[in-house]
Order: sequence, then structure tokens, then C-alpha cells
Amino acid sequence: MVQRAMRGALAPEPLRPLALGLQLFREPWEVAHATLYQRGLLVWRTLETVIDRERVDRALREYYKRFAGKRASIADFRKICEGISGRDLAWFFEYFIHGTQIPEVSFRRVPSDAPNVLLGEIVVKNVPADFQVRVEMRVQTAKGAVEHSVATRGGVTPFSLNLPAPATQVTLDPDRRLLRWTEAARRHREQARLFGQVSELEDGGEFSQAIEVCRQAIALDPDDVAANQQQIRFVLGRMLSRAGKLADAKRAFGGVLEQSSLDTMETDFYRAWARVYRARIAKRLGQIAATREEAKEGLASKSPAMETKVAWPEAPRREMSAREALRALAGR
Repeated sequence: MVQRAMRGALAPEPLRPLALGLQLFREPWEVAHATLYQRGLLVWRTLETVIDRERVDRALREYYKRFAGKRASIADFRKICEGISGRDLAWFFEYFIHGTQIPEVSFRRVPSDAPNVLLGEIVVKNVPADFQVRVEMRVQTAKGAVEHSVATRGGVTPFSLNLPAPATQVTLDPDRRLLRWTEAARRHREQARLFGQVSELEDGGEFSQAIEVCRQAIALDPDDVAANQQQIRFVLGRMLSRAGKLADAKRAFGGVLEQSSLDTMETDFYRAWARVYRARIAKRLGQIAATREEAKEGLASKSPAMETKVAWPEAPRREMSAREALRALAGR
């Protein structure tokens, strides 16, 4: 949930803090929530790469101990962090708390004469000269994975790593501890700009154009790095259904059942409603047995997402949960 919410806010260009939230949500309280809580969570995780998690935990406990029930500021927290870590953290708070830029972090390989030695550089863009974080990496070899980390400073930090066998793959920040601009965020942004047209096209009854936009959005990320395909295929299925292309719609919803989103609840939500739409398609085709079978498969889910009520554009005044819809289709 946090990852999906924050992705839309990540941008290589500077943005005012509230603009980060405005890119995510429409309601004012949601904007504040994204800005204050979700971005804040990733900032603290990034701070862990600078002074380590144990010191961040100590700082948070000390902050609460000193200021519980009292007025406090970010400057107060910074002083505690600096006291516990013994480091000047002015650059960190200026960049991540008071600033609005997001770093880009990449790996650049350097040729090596020794096959079992990985030479490379960690390249960090959009940062000041005193910027420093610890970048973790996972290096795959024929003899297993090797975990390593590099304490970066400024834009380019060289490193050397001895390995049991030649490196076959290098993954930066495998546990996503850094607040940074990623390829997933980049693809998400491209898809979001395109996918944003679908609602307007649907409202105008231009289902064929909406279908084409959905297919273009899927093509922007064929290997689903941004994990948006489940959502897009669900909307594609709805547009195909509204356009009367029932066989194609059924296939699209079948794809929804096979894919996942970033969040488990979101994954379950789309799978539940994909079952609803597949059952509805079977009913429209007069396939009573298939209708009941789809409904039965859907009702087997125990996910709380089954209880989430929603009103889809084709029936805006009819709010119901997937479980309610499936029960009706099953004749219960």
C-alpha cells in the first residue's frame, strides 16, 4: 500500500512537499496523509541506511521520552539523532525533510581482469556533494548470492567486491530501503499519464478508445515491473464488456486472476471483482452452469477485500461488495 501510494509522488524534478501528495490523491486529508505519513516512513527507512536501524530506534524512543505531551520540532529530533550517531545530519534533514528532490541511484560496472572480482561504481544523481547513504546490493553468482553494501558519498562511489564466482546479476537496494527514483516508478508514471485518460473516455461512452489506451498502457511495461497490469487488465475487461466484446472481456478478467498488484488487499479486490464480471458475462451468454461455477470460485475467497463496497461507473448508484454480487449470481 505504501509503495503504490508513494510511487506516484517520486519524480526526478523538484516538487513542493504538498505537490507530492497532490499527485496521489484528490481528497485533502489523503494529500496530507501521503505527505506526512507515507513519505515520512520511507524517509526514516532511508535514515536507517545512514546511521543504522538500531540508532534510529533509539532516537525515536528518546524523542518520545523527552517530548511526550510537549511541543517538539524536526530540529529537536535531528539533535537527538546527531547526539546518538555522533554525526552531522544537517544534509540529510535538509534534503529529505525540508527539500523535495528524490535521488536516482544506479550501478555502473567497471571492467576487471579478475573474473571473480566485481568492480563498479554506485552513481547517485540529483544530490548535493555531501549526500551519503549506504546502498545495499545483492550479487548473484553461480555459487549463490552475496550480500554487500557500499557507503556512498556524493555522486560517484567506486567499490571492489571479491566473489566466489563471476557475477551474473546485481540488484541494488533489494529490500527497497531507500526513498529513491526507480525504474518501477518511472514506468508507473508513464502508465499513469496514459491511463488517466480512461475515465474520461468511459464517461463519454468511447469504449473502443478506452480499450486502446489500456492496451497501450500495458505495452509500456510488458514485464510488469511497476505491478500495474492487474489493475489495467481489470479496467480493460470492463471496457471490453461495455463494448459488447464478451469473449475478449472474459480473457482479460482471466488475466486479472493470474496477476498480482503491489498490495495483497488490492490483489484480492481485483481478483474478486474479476470473478464477478466473468460470472456476469456467463450469465449474459445464457451459461447458467458457468455462471454458478465462477460465483462459487469467487465465494471461496476469505479475503477482507470481498467485503469492500464499490459502485462501478456502469451502475453508479448501486454500491455493493464482491461477496454480495457473487452470492446473487450464485442464486443464494
